[in-house]
Amino acid sequence: GATDDTAAIQKAVNEATDGEVRFARGDYRITRTIEVKLFEHGRISLSGSTGVGRVIMAGSGPAFRFIGTHKGSADPQSFKPGSLAQERMPQVDGLEIVGAHEEADGIEFVQVMQPTLRAVFIREVRHGVRLATRNRNVLIDSCHIYNCRGVGVFLDRVNLHQAIVHGSHISYCKGGGIKIVASEIRNFQITG
Repeated sequence: GATDDTAAIQKAVNEATDGEVRFARGDYRITRTIEVKLFEHGRISLSGSTGVGRVIMAGSGPAFRFIGTHKGSADPQSFKPGSLAQERMPQVDGLEIVGAHEEADGIEFVQVMQPTLRAVFIREVRHGVRLATRNRNVLIDSCHIYNCRGVGVFLDRVNLHQAIVHGSHISYCKGGGIKIVASEIRNFQITG
């Protein structure tokens, strides 16, 4: 929580040969966005070891930005060769993200297929989860998105098809729990 772990975490993401970056019990301070370029890294997941790993975002922007290349629809015929096998279903599981900067955000997805958040706790950031540009088949399940200065789940100028927010606690977000701005949304379900 005191040392700047940005470079070490970015290196772990870049070199995750088994596809998983595990945050063991402890606090990990970062000062800039960790870029997860799926087209370079392949399938990847971030694990907070069942809730004991905490990332403190002490810089502006999202703690983690997942970037894909999918520009098509959810139709299997719309995928470029290899993109579904290489970039599909990045996951964040059991990780806590805490903001320690006025413009810190939680997680951002850009042109990603099947991003999945499960048992994630995001708090004291500007925006909890931001979906931008284009995303497909988003799952947010059993998460806590709490006490944001902006929006909990922000659909910001996004073309989105099939998103499910299930059984999640999204509260005390000053800009709204879930907000859609200038977006094209199809099949958005909020359940539980």
